[in-house]
Amino acid sequence: MRTLLYVAIHLLLFFNADGQIRFSKKELLQDLSVLKHIVTHTNPLLNAAGEAQIEKVFRDANRSFPFDNATGIEFLKYVSGLQINAGYDAHASFTLNEQLFPVSPVFFPLPVYVVGNHLVVNSEKTALPYGSLIKTINGINADSILHKILRGSEVNFRKNRLGAVFHAMYFLEYGGAGEFLITYNENINNREIKTAVCKAVNLRDAFTAQNDAVFPLTKLTTESLRQTSWQFNEAARSYYLQLRSFAGLTGDSSMSYSLLYDSLFRSIQAKSPRLLILDIRGNNGGLMQVPGHLLSYLADSTFYETHGARFYTGPSALDAGRISGLWAMAEYSRR
Repeated sequence: MRTLLYVAIHLLLFFNADGQIRFSKKELLQDLSVLKHIVTHTNPLLNAAGEAQIEKVFRDANRSFPFDNATGIEFLKYVSGLQINAGYDAHASFTLNEQLFPVSPVFFPLPVYVVGNHLVVNSEKTALPYGSLIKTINGINADSILHKILRGSEVNFRKNRLGAVFHAMYFLEYGGAGEFLITYNENINNREIKTAVCKAVNLRDAFTAQNDAVFPLTKLTTESLRQTSWQFNEAARSYYLQLRSFAGLTGDSSMSYSLLYDSLFRSIQAKSPRLLILDIRGNNGGLMQVPGHLLSYLADSTFYETHGARFYTGPSALDAGRISGLWAMAEYSRR
């Protein structure tokens, strides 16, 4: 069961430019009540036992609420610590308003990427070489930092998403700093530990720095194919194809993907590559028939794909817990 940490919500709280407004206990308890309503009324798979458990956690939270007043960040960290088994999957998450954070330069300045349990520098425009393995940040081991931010989770979906928001997540866990003392190895084979001091940046500059991230690839992407990136390495005769989503093309239909894949695989065949690397790490999903459609360009024989979906007939059916099932089967012939 997923915990409340993954619940997809937009907390409509109001903050000033520095995110330092303190809310009264009455206001925070009202927000807690709204959150409980969201959690218990948006999950059609929540059973009676699960709802009773959630009700108990929120009831206990109201009884022992620790703040007479608190900032939005303090409140959200408290809510995350409740560890409610809400039953949501890895697609759900908190959405934090940028106004929640300070505008001053207190954020970690380097684009990073998580590879296994390593925190890797993911830019060629920083004081640290691209590909450096960060050992410590302000005296804290990178392993400890990752473990705390990820709550001990080894879910690759979360690891792949972390790089884009590492500066914000680090701030939530450890607070801001004027500068960051970083120890690192220049690469995995180099055991020499080096040290660098990097000045903090503001939140907007931290997000802008992500444009310099080397991985995942963002180059060679046109407006019409913005969910797809590809690159051919002539020396290795290898083709790299990254698919960040199975949704978002014109019309959001499988037909638009047919046009994309027809054109794309013609260009791949023209190169006669020895190797095709298909990268779907961090893919946020989309239309269920698209992955099977993609694989039809790679399969050497006809295959069948079966998937289940659920639909709901309206709010009353959702409240009553009545769920209808729908099964679909698609046949894919060799391309």
